[in-house]
Amino acid sequence: MRCNTKPKGPLLPAGAPNSDAPTPTEPPPVLDRTTPLELVLALIAAAGLCYGYYCVGALLGPRWMIGLGAAWAVMFFRFHFQIWYYGGMKGYLYLTWRYPHCFIYTHALCLLYNIWKLAALVVHNLNPLFDDRGKMYKVTTPPSGLTLHDYTKMAMDLNKPRHFKKGHTYWWPIIYPNVVSPTICVNVYVIGPYAGFGSLPYVYSDHHITFRNDLLGTHPGYNNHVTLFFTDKKEGYWSINSMVLPPFSWMYKFLWEWYATSMHLIIAESEERATKHPTRTYQGNGRDLYFGEYDPPTF
Repeated sequence: MRCNTKPKGPLLPAGAPNSDAPTPTEPPPVLDRTTPLELVLALIAAAGLCYGYYCVGALLGPRWMIGLGAAWAVMFFRFHFQIWYYGGMKGYLYLTWRYPHCFIYTHALCLLYNIWKLAALVVHNLNPLFDDRGKMYKVTTPPSGLTLHDYTKMAMDLNKPRHFKKGHTYWWPIIYPNVVSPTICVNVYVIGPYAGFGSLPYVYSDHHITFRNDLLGTHPGYNNHVTLFFTDKKEGYWSINSMVLPPFSWMYKFLWEWYATSMHLIIAESEERATKHPTRTYQGNGRDLYFGEYDPPTF
C-alpha cells in the first residue's frame, strides 16, 4: 500500500498546539450505542433463529445438523479472520462494543443470508433475464460539492451516530461506513431495530473507492463491485453491481436510493461534531480528522 502524496504530519488530537481545531467548550454528545430494547430484541431473534436451525437439522438428520453447524462456524471464523488479516480488528472490536446487537444479528443471520446468496448466484449465472449489469445512483451534494476526502473522513469517524434512527426515517435502510484499517471497511447496515455488520475489502484511487465482498460474507447479496467515485466538479456517483434476489433486491434498491440522497447529511454531522470534539478512528482515540493530515490509502 502507498499514498499518492506523503502526509505533511501526523494526525493530531483536537486542540493540540499544531492544530487549528478549536478547544472544546462544551461536553461531547452522548455516544450512540445499542439500547436495552434493541439488545433484548436481538437476543430474542437470535434464539428463534437458533431454534429454527435446530429444527431443520433435526428434521433432515444428524449429518445435516452437523453440516449446518460446521458451515456457521466456518463463516464466523472467516469473517473475523478476514478483519484481523487486513488489520481492522481494533476498530471492529470498538464497533462491536458500541453495537452488540449488531454483532448478534450478523452472526445469527449469516447462515440464512448465505443460503439465499447461493440461490442468487445460481439464478444470476444461469438465467440471463436476472443478469443485473449494475445501476448508477447520483449522490446528492451540498452547494460546495463533495470529494473522496470528505467521504473518507466520515468513514474513518468511528463515533458517528445512527443519524436516521428517529422519526419517519427509522424504518428506512441506511449504511454507516466505518474504515477500520487502510484496506478494509466494516459497514453497519441499519433498518429499524435491526443492524448488521458487513466486511468489505477496498481499494482507493485519487477519485474513487471500490468495495468487494464474497460468497461467505455476511451480506444477503454478492457484490461484483460497489464503487463510489467523484468528478472534478465534486459530483459523486455510486456504481452498484450485486447479485440479489427478492425480497432483498427490493430492499437494496430502496437502500441505495436513500443512501445516495442522504449520505451528505451523515458527512455533515460527522464534520460538525469532529470539528468541536476529538473522535475515534482505527488509529486510536482523540484523532483530529479535520485539522490533521490524512491521505487516503491507495495502491
